[in-house]
Amino acid sequence: MIPQPIPLGAIDGLALTSVMAQFRLDVGDAPSGSFYIGRVDVQGEVLGASAHCERVSHDLVVEVAEEAHDEDEPPPELVDALSKLAMYRLQDRAREAIKRGDVEEATRQLEFLATRLFELGENTLGEAALQEARNVAQTSAFSDEGSKTLRYGTRKLMLSTGDNDG
Repeated sequence: MIPQPIPLGAIDGLALTSVMAQFRLDVGDAPSGSFYIGRVDVQGEVLGASAHCERVSHDLVVEVAEEAHDEDEPPPELVDALSKLAMYRLQDRAREAIKRGDVEEATRQLEFLATRLFELGENTLGEAALQEARNVAQTSAFSDEGSKTLRYGTRKLMLSTGDNDG
């Protein structure tokens, strides 16, 4: 199999960094047990160190059980990351709805996004989502400023570690 690099850009070497990947696996009628599904290789250059490259590899293994069973609660960090990803996808779904001409659905997605942002204490971004919902309802399109604010604001939110502008 040919490696498929995914550039992550600059990462702060002194801060904890997590990367989340989503895989869809069809285990079908596989027997219970552990199955190797691939390897993740992460490599990076340390800036300021001439020709110094760090590399880490990790094998990905999936456990297949005969019967579904309740697992422990997922780690709070994962729940938080998925919540922030869902908010990014909400604004993305609103864009798709506008492309289809479904202004009502786009408005609903933006209003839901605003509610979720307010719940997180992201008041400035929540207000921007609410304003954009009003704008979309009136003009059937995103404003340039609102579009940028929501796209980059929700993207930045995914990269944040819990800081908010409450």
